[in-house]
Formats: sequence, structure tokens, C-alpha cells
Amino acid sequence: MYWEDKKMPFDFHNRDRIEHLLEEIEQMRYKDRRDLSGFSFWEDDGSVGNREPQGEGVPVEQGFCWTGWDRYNWLTVTAKIPESWSGQDVRALFDFGASVGTGNNGDPESLLYINGKTYQAVDGNHHEVFLDVEKEGYIQEMKFRLWSGLSGGGVPVDNVMEIRQAQIAILDHPCDDLYYLAKAALETYDLLPANHEYKEWILNCLVRCFTLVDFTEPGSEAFYESVQEAWNYLDGQMQGQGKPDVNISLIGHTHIDVAWLWRLRHTREKAARSFSTVNRLMEKYPEYLFLQTQPQLYDFIKEDYPDIYEHIRERVKEGKWEPSGAMWVECDCNIASGESIIRQILVGKNFFKKEFNYESEYLWLPDVFGYSWALPQILKKSGVDTFMTTKISWNDTNRLPYDTFRWRGMDGTEVTAHFVTTTDPGEDYYTYNGNTSPQAIRGVWEQYKNKDTNKDLLISFGFGDGGGGPTRTHIKQAQMADKIPGLPHVKMEKPTDYFRRLNRTMKENPMDGYVPVWDGELYLEFHRGTYTSQGYNKKMNRRMEYRMRDVEMESMLAQVLKGVPYDYERILKAWKIILCHQFHDILPGSSIREVYEDSHAEYARAAKLLDQVCEAVEGALYQPEEGTYTLFNNSNWARSGEAWIPMSEEALQMYRGGKVLDAHGEEVKAVWEEQGVRIWVKEIPPFAFATFHPEAGEHRTDKESVDVTSIETSYYQIAWNEAGQLTRIFDKKAGREVLPEGKCANELQVFEDKPRCFDAWELEPTIDLKKEVIKECVQTRVRQDAIGWQVDFTWNYHKSQIQQTMCLYEEDPRIDFKTQVDWQERQKLLKTSFPVDVRAVDARFDIQDGNIRRPITRNTTWEAAKFEVAAHKWVDLWETGYGLAVLNDCKYGHDIKEDTIRLTLLKSAVEPDYTADRGTHVFTYAILPHSCEWYEAGIEQSAFALNNPLTAVKGAAALGQESWLSFDQENLVVDAWKREENGNRVILRFHEFQGRRGEVTVHTRLDVKQWCECNLMEEPGEFKDGEIRVTLKPYEIKTLMFEV
Repeated sequence: MYWEDKKMPFDFHNRDRIEHLLEEIEQMRYKDRRDLSGFSFWEDDGSVGNREPQGEGVPVEQGFCWTGWDRYNWLTVTAKIPESWSGQDVRALFDFGASVGTGNNGDPESLLYINGKTYQAVDGNHHEVFLDVEKEGYIQEMKFRLWSGLSGGGVPVDNVMEIRQAQIAILDHPCDDLYYLAKAALETYDLLPANHEYKEWILNCLVRCFTLVDFTEPGSEAFYESVQEAWNYLDGQMQGQGKPDVNISLIGHTHIDVAWLWRLRHTREKAARSFSTVNRLMEKYPEYLFLQTQPQLYDFIKEDYPDIYEHIRERVKEGKWEPSGAMWVECDCNIASGESIIRQILVGKNFFKKEFNYESEYLWLPDVFGYSWALPQILKKSGVDTFMTTKISWNDTNRLPYDTFRWRGMDGTEVTAHFVTTTDPGEDYYTYNGNTSPQAIRGVWEQYKNKDTNKDLLISFGFGDGGGGPTRTHIKQAQMADKIPGLPHVKMEKPTDYFRRLNRTMKENPMDGYVPVWDGELYLEFHRGTYTSQGYNKKMNRRMEYRMRDVEMESMLAQVLKGVPYDYERILKAWKIILCHQFHDILPGSSIREVYEDSHAEYARAAKLLDQVCEAVEGALYQPEEGTYTLFNNSNWARSGEAWIPMSEEALQMYRGGKVLDAHGEEVKAVWEEQGVRIWVKEIPPFAFATFHPEAGEHRTDKESVDVTSIETSYYQIAWNEAGQLTRIFDKKAGREVLPEGKCANELQVFEDKPRCFDAWELEPTIDLKKEVIKECVQTRVRQDAIGWQVDFTWNYHKSQIQQTMCLYEEDPRIDFKTQVDWQERQKLLKTSFPVDVRAVDARFDIQDGNIRRPITRNTTWEAAKFEVAAHKWVDLWETGYGLAVLNDCKYGHDIKEDTIRLTLLKSAVEPDYTADRGTHVFTYAILPHSCEWYEAGIEQSAFALNNPLTAVKGAAALGQESWLSFDQENLVVDAWKREENGNRVILRFHEFQGRRGEVTVHTRLDVKQWCECNLMEEPGEFKDGEIRVTLKPYEIKTLMFEV
């Protein structure tokens, strides 16, 4: 007898035999297969959302191949379903040559239309099509809109597509169920430890099960009857016994990068393919739930595929589809400003609320390259209690000790942070593209680090990066997993419900476990090159962030004081362009060349929208007056410094060389140039206008000297060598040398940049092993004018050239380095270096809504891993009594080691964009030595001025020249002064940047009838009358609402 034989003391190899039998069962699930024939192959114009073939169809059959890169075609065929199949579950099976198991990153894809309706995707992971005979009939017209894909980055290479399979068949459900249950049981057998009580029992059941299958004639009626018997047996045995007290929630999901190895227009089609497949699966499996987190994708679908959008609306109403995740796109959190991150959530949550009446309670950011210390406060004040990611597990040096913890932000705010701990087979990093196999379900618990606190975990399953999403296999595996002994309990559950329960667990701590707190940034020890890659895009993002602030501010003043309608529609459109391009593969610089060609055009489109807004706004704020130009100080401190008055050629002919007078008739320093005049202004009050009047005059030339190698200003004695490097900076006010003895400043350094992987993403700690110093200074010129000194340097390096003007001012201690680079290098990194004669073990870095101190030592692996970090406008290295800040107007990558600050200027990767950063770059960086504490040295204010230079508008100030907004404290920065999103009240937002606690009084000339504090979603608190006074905690973001 079999059971007696099982007692024999040797291996019968049952496990391997059953695995082999399962391969046969897998193929036998589809009965009565019939090939489709009579295909036609058509051209397509490639337009987004096109639904009709072009030209004349060419007859083709199975085996037909075609090639292309970003090529669209159509394949049409008529499927004739036998009427004898009535009542059967009819499927179609297609294979067009795409790779199986990938995330649709470079392979061909297609969208199937049946009888003219969008139906579902057919790609490398979705070969099976559900055919609904009752709805669509026995004759169904099939049209596949085919896309070749883009081959995955780098130099374009054609993909090959082929009609490998095109069949209709009947799905035999007992055979299908047996396959999935037996496969899950066998995989579980492999996973369970040798001493597990159910391990051998599972194998025994499988052996017994397959003795019931009659393989005499596979495909015969007798075969399928025996399969039914085998299924009944195995299903009766597998009743979910022996499960641990662990619960796994499952949510279908597809990660669709808004752009990466494909363009935005391709993403619009990827979303259509993915979402139509989700809808089709939901028709068949009522328990199936799905999550998509990015409103930008819904907005695309609403515009391009309104029929799919209506299906989504229906699924949301049914409770099967969760539109949540908070941000407009899953944005970069190293480079985007604090206000941009707030708008990501504000615009994103408003969309979900308006379109689906859905409230986002969690931030879903699985694939972003590090998370700012500012995030917890922004989330909490946006009504978001939970943060989810997987990416920190990609660290290349240290592993974060927690997977569920309280994340404390720089102001002290806490949110719950949770890492989804699903792994791919053989890997230890976590993935957001999970699956529902026994390995994933058991592994998510085994990997989890906080077992003493929580026994409920989450898996997001589905193919992604390039979309595609869950398959029927994922759903069937989930059904079977709950039957298998030894695996955790599983159920489909929406993330909102899961995270609510997780927050209760963290609060109540029913297991009396240790609830950890992480107080600091979540720095990703990987992808450090993304602080620098694609410099133009980073520059445009910074420029547009500041311009949005300015346009909103002036639009609000024009509406409230002059009755000009607030152009919310254009402003929102511009914001959406900017927010979209902050996606975590666009802004970091890790996309293909075509994405950046598109982004150039999109930033120009946003700028044009803002130009249109400004036409009406400036017409109200600036009155026509010949010979008058007006500056607006849009900061909350009195502003002095250089300003620019652009002029027409006609005005220049009249005024060039003449005096420039302020509103009081006092002459200001002026330097005339080809397109206008630079002037030096003094003490323009905060949020006030100031007018200036040029007088006719004769052209004057600046002093020029070409042979000196040192100059002296009211602040410094400066010297340089033949290589154009600064050999001395003597601070006259402080009476000390800035540079360490024997070291040079503004030393331009080039490094070989060939990382071990991910060319555009990575930067290695060993780059100094192959460092070159640029020394070929081919030209130096010194000029002096009314404002200060300019020293021009020109360097040649290999195929590239760097032109730079060092600007020193008589009335400002900041030293600017205005730079233009013609960069023609490949896999080279460019930095500038500033050594400082101070003793320090940490430094201060400007980040969103505040700043952070980071160690600059290498005492631990945690410190050493931060060999390149992100900062925004400035970094500061100091000792008590002296320090030096390095400022910039569009750069983010920095490293500070011992006494030297380095700013990373350019990175020229070859993958995925093989032309990355080749071309002309214009940027400015600066240094600001100081002999007082950093917050007394005006670093924040000076960095603001560098990034938001004063530029005049022709005309007189229509609103006078007094301050429209001011504060009685200096430790804050105004981030927004605008109209509210869903009404006409005024929003004022500012943040504390010195780490100082205290009360702040707001003064405004607006007629404020009442005011209140509100959250970042602009939900008001209790309105008050009278004085506007609030308490401001260290690094707190404060938002006020005014009734005017």
C-alpha cells in the first residue's frame, strides 16, 4: 500500500515529481483551444488616446514579426466563438512577444478594444482575456493598439514583436483551482522549516491528491473528471489549519512612474491599459481591491479616456477602488521645496475629495530617494497621520532598525511610519511591486523587525514601475493562501482601514512592545547622484517655485486691492505642471533623454501661463509713468542690495549712462549694461514697492585692469593664482584669514564618475581616487564699477569650457561666482571646493522649512554613508565666533569633510539619458564669511536674495510705497501669501527657521475683518478679531486665514 511505502527510509522524490505534474496541469486548464486567424496589421499616428487604425490593413497571421522603437500599430481580428460553448467560461490567450515577469519598463504593450470598447491590456504579464459572450456576443471584433516600447533607456534600440499565440479556449475551473492550490501548497512545503508540524503533512496531501488524477489521456472527459475529484480532496484537506496569529492585508496596486524610461504621453497610455485591466478583474472577482495613489494619473485618464474614468468612479462607489495617497504625484522629497510638498498634498487631496469624495489619510511614497525631516509636520498639518515607504531598505551601508515606528520631524511633530516588508525571492530589500505567493506572504512577516509590537502587515501586489498591475494569478494565489497551513492569515483590505488599525495598535500598544521613535531625516544611503543629475531641470524647478510664490502674491494684492479677478485656473495649471515634474524620476534626473526634452517645453508652457496671469496683475499694480520703474520687495525683511532694471532699446538710448534716482530724489549707485541697468538699493521695507527714475546721461565706462592678481574691497583682501584659484581671503572686519594655510578656494575639481550601477542615480564614496583639478585658466580680467569688483576667469578642460565672474560688493560681504559652463564631458563629475579655517564636527544645511545639523566626521558607518547629502539654498560650516556659508541658486548636492565644503555642480551620466547634462549651464554660487552666529549673519536672507533677485517693472507703484505686510520678529520666512484654494479668503503661510520659540505679531495694511489659524489644507479654525498674534514653535509652519 502507498501509506506503508511512505515509511521507507529514503526519498521518493515526490516533491520534484509533483512540481513536474503541476507544469502539465497548468497547460491543461484551458480546454478546446482554437487558433485565431485572419489578422490585419495597421498603422497608427501615435497620438494619445487614438482609437482608430490609419491607412489600409495588411493581412498577417500567427508568426508575423515587426520591429520598432516608440512605434504604434494596430492588430485586428474577429473572434468567432462556437455557440456550443454557451454557458462556459471563455478566454482568449495572446502572446505578442513581451517579456514575462517584468514591470513593463521597456517591453511592448497593447490595449485591447472589443466591439469598440476599451477592454483590457495585453502585455508580458497579461496574456489572458475574459470574453463575455452574454454581453458581447459570439462574434467579437478585437482591435489591439500595439506599442513597441522604448527599450529601457540609453541609445534607442528597436524592440521585436511577434504574434506568438492567439487562441480562444474554455477555462476549466476545477483544473485551474487545483493548479493554484497545489502550487501554493508545494511552495509552502518548500518554505516551512523541517520541524514544522504541517510540512510533511502538506506533501502527503499532495501525493494523495495526484494519485487521483488520471493522466491516461490528458484533455479527455475522464481526465477532467479525475481533476475534479483531486480538487475536491485537496480543497477538503486545506482548511487553513495551523496558521500563526499573524494577519496580512492585501491590496492590488500598480506603480506607474509618471515618467522614467518612457515619456509623459506614454504614461497616459500605460494608465489606460493598467486601469482597464483592473476593471476587468473586478468584474470577475468581487473581493479584489485596488489602490492607485497619484491624482495626476486620474487627471490624465479623465481627459484621454472618459469611459475608463467612469468605470473608476463606479468602482470607488462600490468600495473596491481606493483613490488615496495624498500627493499629486509621488514626488521627490530631497529637492522639492517645502511649499511644493505642501502643494503636492493640497492639490492632490483636493482632487480626490472633489472627484471621489475621498479623504487621504496616509502618504504613499514607496520609491522616493530619501525623505526630508520636514515631512512629519507637513503631513500632520495636512490631515495625514501615516507615512509608508519601502525605499529605505535599499540602503547600501546601514539597515534602519525599525519597520514600524513614530517618525518625529524637526518641529517635534510625529506621524506613524511603516515600511512594507515584502521582498522578491533571493533579495533582502523591500518592494512595492509585491505578489501574493506563499514566499511573499510568509516573507513579509519573517522580514519584519517589530514583531514585539504589531502582528498586522500589508502587501501591495501587482506588476509595476511601468504599470500593468495585478493579474488573475495574484488574485487566485491570495484565495489559496488562506487555505494553506503554516502561512499567515490573509485578506483583501483597503490601506485606509489597515493604517487606521495600525495607528490604533501603535497608540494602544496591546502587546506592551517597544514603540521606537526615529527623530531625524530618513536619508537614503543610495542614489546620491540624483541631487545633481539633469542640472537644467533642477534649475527650472527652483526658478518656477519662486515664480509661483511671486505670482500668487501679486495676484492676491491685485484682487484684494484693485479688484482684478484672481486667475486661479491658470495658476493651478502652472502648479500642476511643476508638481508633475517633481515626480521622483523626473526631478532627480533619472529619466531618459526624451523626458527632459519634454520638460523643457513643459516648463516653458508653465512660464507662459504665468506671463498671461501677470499681464492683468501688473496692469493693476504698476501705473504707466514714463521714466519710472518699480521694484517689489517680496520678502518679510527690509532689503538692500543689487537690483536689475531691464529696459527697452529705446529707453536705453535715452537713459544710458545717466543717474538713477530713488523716490526721494537721491541718487543710487548704477552700472549700465547692454539690456538695462544694475542699481544698488537700500532698505526697501518688507512687502513694499519702491520706485526709481533714470535720468538722461552720457555713456560711462567702468574701470578695468587686466594684470592684477589681487584686489581689496571694504570687506576683503582677495588674491588668486595663475590657475584662477583663490589663494587668500582675508576678512578685514573680523581681522582673520578665511582659508587654511596652503589651501585654495573655488578650486574646480573633476572626478571620474563610473558608479557600480544606476549611472544617473549613483555617486561613489571613492571618487577622490581619480580627482583632477582644473588649472588651465586661459583668461583673467578685472573690472571695477560703482557697485564693486568683477573678476572674470575662463578655464578650459578637455572638451569643455568654464567662464566665471567673481563679484565682490562694496556694501555686501557676499561673494558671488556667476558661472557659465559649456559641458561636453561624459561620466565626469564637477565640484567646487571651499576650505575654511575652522574646527567643526558638524555643519548646518538648509532644507525644506528649516535646516538640519549633520555630522561631518566619519566615526561611524552612519556618518560615513552620508558622504554626499542634499541641501537647498545654503550650507554653513562654523566654529564659535566664525564661519563660512556656501550659497547657491539651483544646486543641491554637497559634501563637507573636515574643513572643506564642496558643492557638486554637474554630473554627466550616460544611462538612461546618454546625453545627460551635455550643453550650456548657467548658475551662481556664493560664499558668505561671518563672525557672528549663523542666524545673525543673514545667511537665510542672503540666500533668498540670490535665488529671488530684485527685478523692476516699468511703471509707478499703484499701491504706494509702504509695507503691506510685516512681522515683529525676524526668525521666520513667508512661504505663501495668496488666495485660498476653495474660496476668496487670503492665506498667509510662514515658517520659523532659527529653531527659536516665541510669539509673533503680524501687521498688514489689508483690511482684515477677522482671522484664524488653519491647517495646510486651508481648513479654518476659530476666527478672531483684532491683533494678529500667534505663538511660533521651533521650525513650525504656521498658516493664517484672513477675511478681507
